[in-house]
Amino acid sequence: MAEALLRGDDRAYFQALEGAALYLPGLGESAGQQPVTMTSSEHTYLLVFTSTEALADRLEGVDSLLTTSYPELRAKWPDPEWLMALDPGLPIQAFMPIGLVTEGVAGRAAFPAIPADVMPAEDSAEPVEEPAPVEEPAPVEDTVRVEEPDVPVEESEVPAGSVAARSVGVARVVAPPPTEPRLKIVPLRQVESYLRGQWAQVSGPVYRHAELGDPRTPADLYAASAGACGAFQPGEPWVHVIRWAADCPGLYRPVPTGGPVTVLWVRAATLPHGAQLHRLGQAGSSWVASFDADLRRWVAAPQTVRPEPMAAPPSVVNGYRARWQGRDYEATPDGALLRLYTTGPEPGFEVVFPGRYRRVIPARDAEWFGYVRTVAMLRGEPVVLLVERDGQSLVEYCGDLPYGPQWWPADRPEPGVCWAWVRQMELSAPRQERWPAA
Repeated sequence: MAEALLRGDDRAYFQALEGAALYLPGLGESAGQQPVTMTSSEHTYLLVFTSTEALADRLEGVDSLLTTSYPELRAKWPDPEWLMALDPGLPIQAFMPIGLVTEGVAGRAAFPAIPADVMPAEDSAEPVEEPAPVEEPAPVEDTVRVEEPDVPVEESEVPAGSVAARSVGVARVVAPPPTEPRLKIVPLRQVESYLRGQWAQVSGPVYRHAELGDPRTPADLYAASAGACGAFQPGEPWVHVIRWAADCPGLYRPVPTGGPVTVLWVRAATLPHGAQLHRLGQAGSSWVASFDADLRRWVAAPQTVRPEPMAAPPSVVNGYRARWQGRDYEATPDGALLRLYTTGPEPGFEVVFPGRYRRVIPARDAEWFGYVRTVAMLRGEPVVLLVERDGQSLVEYCGDLPYGPQWWPADRPEPGVCWAWVRQMELSAPRQERWPAA
């Protein structure tokens, strides 16, 4: 969206917005029923954000959020008199009627000017000349104040463009320290397993994305990774990679290679919500899909209508966990927030599909958050469990032999990664390993 604005391509901006995931801050136990609004001297605006990081940076006092899309938001727009405040205070901010997006996608509307009643100062309304620099998150001093629901606010207390409010108290949302993005080169034989088989774990060599720059073609990636550990050749027509934020650095073990970039080794790490699968071709890079932890499946990008979840996935025994209000939950990181899951209805949780319920909380509210995996012994060798199904377990060898013991089955999805389906009764001495988030 920022690139579209810099190019002056209003239609591309609206098209990107139409296909983006949108986040609405919510308050109290029934978060979706109490949206946060911004009042000015002339209008009421519903606050909408295109990322959880933007939401956490701009608001405090938020209990949870609701994830939606533009088509769903327009269909359920709460008040025809309200306008939408999109990413207020950021370079891509926009203030407009909800229906203007559809008109813009069709090429019948231009990017709206910032209304005078929400413009904080003359110099802040200048056109964006270049993308905003990326800075380390810091405690937010200009966050928006949220007040008690339905309590009238004196006009003198509400400057133009501030949130007039709804919430049960004031609690600052501060983004956690930045996580370090990782990049995994996906073997060709595994691409379909991710997209069609619900696979959402990575094993083997991964890289720090910052050390590779931003490779756009197979040749770029091959050169940046100093040979990609032999995963592919630079002349191949395309290569698939997964990018994600590494919240638990202890999962990634540096291995000596003697090369200019760091190679990290990981054993069966479940990907977080929002991980992205990209295809690098000779003409450049394209975004193929994102992992939706709510649905436990990959979603094609861009996707304006959320697909149905796949049925009956195998039981994953590794993954992120969080302790909140004295209870342990399946979880996944989502920027400055955590998504918590249960298998049954509970107060404050919304249904994703039958048997799966979700609640989003600020990460700072969790008493503990990290990664938990199960390891065991198989014929005297250490293994990590990946999934369980029908009395069997898919395990990965995690010992020191580069190609596993001689008796290991032939299933090696890539060099150095050894898998096998075994009967659960063959495993002994199971135990859990825990890594706290950074």
